[in-house]
Amino acid sequence: MFSLSKQQLTILGLASSLYFILVIVRVNTTSLMWRYLIIGSVFIIAAIIDLFTYTLPDILTLGGALLGFLLPGNDVISSIKGSLAGLVIMSFIAAVSRGGMGGGDVKLALTMGSFLGWPLVLPALGLSFLLGGSFGLILLMTKVKDRTDSIPFGPFLTLGTLIVSLWGQELIQWYLTSIWRQP
Repeated sequence: MFSLSKQQLTILGLASSLYFILVIVRVNTTSLMWRYLIIGSVFIIAAIIDLFTYTLPDILTLGGALLGFLLPGNDVISSIKGSLAGLVIMSFIAAVSRGGMGGGDVKLALTMGSFLGWPLVLPALGLSFLLGGSFGLILLMTKVKDRTDSIPFGPFLTLGTLIVSLWGQELIQWYLTSIWRQP
């Protein structure tokens, strides 16, 4: 099993509090609010554990995917499509990266898809890679890490998921109007 230090518990508390406040401000349906609070908690806990142990426990990844299907406020077909998209995309990346991406990340992407559904899983994955890649580049440029060092990806999957859960439709609209010039 695992245990968290005071520092890790402080980070967990601050991250959870910030997300909870944003959910309460942004989400106007009670069933959706509970869905976001419960699954958001799963993601935040998974991110903290991955950050400090480089592992993502199945109880959080697979259990979180199950919650994504079962908690009220979802469209089951959308959740299935989102889960399959997250699973396929991350499985491909894990296979191509030859160990650079772990099975826990793949399962967390499955959870991401069951929570966000289709098509929101796509901007969440894109944002996760943008944030993770940017952070990795900063670590390389500052020589904190080198090319052979590992960086846990769960925190970035979590950030992408939580941001898209709150502002996903706005991000898609911004992308379509700013990048593709679609009305």
